[in-house]
Parts: sequence; structure tokens; C-alpha cells
Amino acid sequence: MASQMWSMVPARYYDAVTWAKQSGVMSGYGDGMFHPDDPITREQLAAMLHRFIEKYGLKPVTTPAGTISWTDQTSDLPGAKSPQTGT
Repeated sequence: MASQMWSMVPARYYDAVTWAKQSGVMSGYGDGMFHPDDPITREQLAAMLHRFIEKYGLKPVTTPAGTISWTDQTSDLPGAKSPQTGT
């Protein structure tokens, strides 16, 4: 399985996927495979950031109220989707 996983990772992502797997920030899909060109959900990004923060002992930023809030913004980047769209 491991050799199949690495053979499926495009060369341009190999170093990043290797680091993410070895550091524990990412483990791939349920079957251990990585699909670096797939879009990710907010929940997946939050989980990766949480593991990164935990691994490196970083402190989350807070406001006096204790939370940070934001509003989705549309992007001016060519090909970017509206924050309300997606799969």
C-alpha cells in the first residue's frame, strides 16, 4: 500500500506530502492515499491546522472576547470560486 501511495503522488508534491505524512499533520484519505489536487473542506483545513499547532507548540491567536471571527470574501483571483460554492 505504501509504495502505491507514493507512486500516485505527482513529483511536484512529493516533498510536501512526505513532510505532511511524517510530521503527522496529514494522514491521507481513509485508505492512506493522498490526492493533493483534490479540493479540501474547511473542516479538513481546520484539522490540519490544529495538528500543526499542536505538533509545534504554537499558541492560537485570540481576541479580548476569546474568539476570532471573519466574513467570507469573494476573490479576485482568476478561476476562484465564490466562498458559498463548491462540492
